[in-house]
Amino acid sequence: MNHRGFTLIELLVVIAIIAILAALLMPALASAKKKAVQTQCLNNYKNVGVALQLFVDEHDDQLPPGGTNSLYLTQLPVYGAGRDFNRDLSYYLASELSLPSPEQVGDTTNLIKVMLCPAYLKALPGITDGKYDPDSDAYSHAYCFAVSRYILVQPSGFPFGWQSTGDASLKLSAIAQLKPLSDAWATADLDWDATADPTSLGTDRTPYVATAPVHGTTRSALFFDMHVDKIKNEDWTVY
Repeated sequence: MNHRGFTLIELLVVIAIIAILAALLMPALASAKKKAVQTQCLNNYKNVGVALQLFVDEHDDQLPPGGTNSLYLTQLPVYGAGRDFNRDLSYYLASELSLPSPEQVGDTTNLIKVMLCPAYLKALPGITDGKYDPDSDAYSHAYCFAVSRYILVQPSGFPFGWQSTGDASLKLSAIAQLKPLSDAWATADLDWDATADPTSLGTDRTPYVATAPVHGTTRSALFFDMHVDKIKNEDWTVY
């Protein structure tokens, strides 16, 4: 009984078909991967939202930091007891996330993984102008998200305080009088497109902020009612 093998032409045809199918599937696989990463990012924000709610519950409905201090607009996913960490959201939420308090960790720099955008991390170093390698400084310049500066338009309210004028952070009830909590975001992904001028972030921040939205056409955000959602990449005045 004779067994006929594949000819060279037949093998080439099969290889060509496989290559075509792979080319058709690659965009779909890439899109699914991006969606999975953003889902992880949104889940991270959910954890941050739980911690933020715990904080305001324990501080008479008031957002961090309280008093006459304020949080920076650009935020870091690290905390400690030194430097200006008391102007980062991570400083106030570490304990609420079942992590050691800033006083316990002292001057060491500690990463809070749920406050680090996974898409930002995956895109480094190419996504930043300074080709940032977070392992070089223990994530001390990983400026991947921001807190809300205004509820409506300047100066309708400063959710997390305004140091130069001595304005304390707001209570959630005060924000609700200006805008529904479900419509006002508290924290969101940060990139150059979210600013009028990237250099306004400062030379110590601009090189480390993503030059373009890391999730493509949307940004991940946590709202003041503590739900999470995607927001469109609109003009910086809307952001």
